[in-house]
Amino acid sequence: AAPGSGPGRSGGGYGAIAISNSVNGDLQWGTSYNYDSRARAEAVAMRFCIAGGFPGCRVRLWFSNACAALVTTANGRWWAYWRGSLAAARRAALAECGQDDKGRCTVKEAFCSS
Repeated sequence: AAPGSGPGRSGGGYGAIAISNSVNGDLQWGTSYNYDSRARAEAVAMRFCIAGGFPGCRVRLWFSNACAALVTTANGRWWAYWRGSLAAARRAALAECGQDDKGRCTVKEAFCSS
């Protein structure tokens, strides 16, 4: 489960998702949105991911003025996509998960930054 996520107060359009390595099928992640720079969005997402205590947190996705979705399976696999709408981001991540994995695909995060 994600230890947290956070919106920026600046009203910027940058967002990010940081995801840990899998530990026995579990993941930690952090998200950020509405930051005024890519660097700030990535730093906030990393902070929330690292707070979960799992190894290997890395920014896996950043975007600007778009929507993102994170899909996972019980065995620790994940897919993260950005698109122009929330529905499109969800569809892209779920479609890729469905093609690549035999596990149940679950949307864990879906949000927009504008």
